[in-house]
Formats: sequence, structure tokens, C-alpha cells
Amino acid sequence: MTEFKRYIKHFSTPPVELPPPLPLTHVTNCTAFEEILGQGHLSPRNCGFFNKMLIYCFYGRASYRLEGREKNEGATAQSVAYPACILLNGEQLPDRVGQSPFDTGAFLTGRFKEHLSPFGKKVDLELLDLFALDVSPDCLRRCVRAFFGTNDRYYDISPLDSLSPASPSGTVSNYHELLKTRRSTRFDDRAMTFEVRFGNKIPLNKNTVLKIVIPRAWMNEERKYFSDLFKGLELSDVVTSYRDGFADPLEHFGALRQKVAGIMEGMKLLST
Repeated sequence: MTEFKRYIKHFSTPPVELPPPLPLTHVTNCTAFEEILGQGHLSPRNCGFFNKMLIYCFYGRASYRLEGREKNEGATAQSVAYPACILLNGEQLPDRVGQSPFDTGAFLTGRFKEHLSPFGKKVDLELLDLFALDVSPDCLRRCVRAFFGTNDRYYDISPLDSLSPASPSGTVSNYHELLKTRRSTRFDDRAMTFEVRFGNKIPLNKNTVLKIVIPRAWMNEERKYFSDLFKGLELSDVVTSYRDGFADPLEHFGALRQKVAGIMEGMKLLST
């Protein structure tokens, strides 16, 4: 067991009180969203980093940016460019094959190297394994408790000033320093959001799906096929929308994030 896993395991011992579990999020674009609904499930896709078929989700925060949407690309009113988010009940899903305390893709491309790879150690799967979490759903609750204390502090990326208990482990202290970063040109909040990986299909049904958040434009008559797909999956009652319009794609992502936060406030998982 690595020192990082050992530190997180400390928070599984009573009387440690854990925060309630947050939903998992899967952010996607219009084309992929239509395919997902048509199939009735999320399907694993090939991951070049792990050389495996995987589904990626984030814990609590809708942090994934759609490809090519990481910087200001100008305003658009083309609704096909807007993001959607599926909120999943983590306790009703297939077994997890991996969990990490940050975006593994960003890690393996060296974006966190300054913080998590001291002394010039090579950034590879071997280094990544030092930060791996166990695959139980409760592990992420322990991770929130260890580094943030509460769900609100996790969601707001407000890490604890100091760890209790303190840890002599370099991986633990280096990760804590990463969380306390207040400014960076190399990474965004995906560095502070827990990643969850699945190797099997995730069915979309009343047990697995808590909410589906789409842009309001997708609810109009021109995209009636979406509403038909929701009806076919018996998920019409969990669909909600965020306001969209003529704006930069990152503004739409911000509106999506705000809507997701409001949903979790309504579920009493975040304070209002």
C-alpha cells in the first residue's frame, strides 16, 4: 500500500465523520450525447494513456472541458457547441477500475510536474500509481474529509490550511501543495477534482441517473428527438436545463457548472 493510500485509509476509522456522497458527473457534447441516449448507456472508449477501454467521470464537480474548448474561441450561438452533463448515482454503478485525486490525462502530459514530480522524476504510470486511490466509492468521501473537510470546501476548491493528522509522506504533502495553488497557466480545476474510471458500460435508467443537464436550446422543437429519447429511457422527469445564448463556449460551461451546483444544493449535498 502506498503512503498516499495509507493516509486516506486513516479517515475510515470511526469516529471520523464523512461528508455525504456526491454524484459523479459526465460532461459531453451534442453529438456524443445523442449517441449515448440512443444506446441507452455510457460506453467505454479507448484511452491511450492506460491502453484500456474506459469511461471517465468526475466526483461532484463538472470539471471536464470539451475538446478544443479550453480557451476563448469567440462567441457562438450554435447549440451543437454547448455542453451537457449527466449526474450519476455513484452507489448504483458498476465496479470502478480506478480512482485518482486529479485528472490523470493532465498529470500524464506533465501539467502537474512542478508540484507532483520533484527531483525531475519521470512522469509516467509508475509515478501516477503513487497517487492512486482505492476503488471503493467511500474512498472519495474520505479524500474530501482528508484534504477539504467538507463537500462545500471541496466544491469551492478551498483545501484545509494544514492537514490533520500531518503526514511525513512526500506524495501527500506535494498533493496538498497542489491543492493550495491559487494561480497557474498550466492547469485548471481538474487538478483538484477527483477522477473515477469504469471499464464496463453504465446503463442510463432511474437507478443510475440523478439528473441530466442540457442547454435550453436542446429542449426546443427543433431538437424534439432528444425529448423522445428521454421518454424512451423513462428519464424525462430528471432533465433540466441551463440558460444559453450567444456567448463564448467557456461561458456556457460556466452556466452548466452553476446549474449543477444548484442541483446539489437542492439535494442538500452543498449548502445554499
